[in-house]
Amino acid sequence: LPVPLEQKIPNVDPLALRLLQRLLAFDPKDQPTVEDRAPNNEYSWWWASHSRTVEQSSLNEWNKTFKILNSLSLRMFQSTMVDLMLKNFTIVTLFSTLVIADYRSDSEVFGKYISPSSLELKLEKPFWNPC
Repeated sequence: LPVPLEQKIPNVDPLALRLLQRLLAFDPKDQPTVEDRAPNNEYSWWWASHSRTVEQSSLNEWNKTFKILNSLSLRMFQSTMVDLMLKNFTIVTLFSTLVIADYRSDSEVFGKYISPSSLELKLEKPFWNPC
C-alpha cells in the first residue's frame, strides 16, 4: 500500500500537503484548475508567495549571467565561424574545380566525387581541428 504524504513529509502545513497532493494527482479532475488560482481560494497564500517580483529578479539575474557568458564566448564563436566559413569555401571551390576538370576530361569515371565532404578524405591535412 502507498504511504500517505503526511507520513512521508511530517510537520508540514496541511494546505501545502493538499496542494502537493492535487499537483501530483494522476486524474485530471483532481488536479488544480484555473479557478483554483483565483485570489479568494485556499491556495491564494501559495500564489502570493510566488509573486511577479520574485520571478522578475531571478530573470534579471539570469540575463546578467547570460550576458557575461555571451560576451566571453562571442570571440570564440566568431573565430570558429570564420574558420568554418573558410573551410567550407575552400572545400566547395576545390570540389567544383575537380568536378569541372573531371567533366572536361571526358573520362568514364565522371562523378567519382560524391560530395564536398568526401574531399576532406583526399586532403593531406585537415583545415580545421575541432579539438
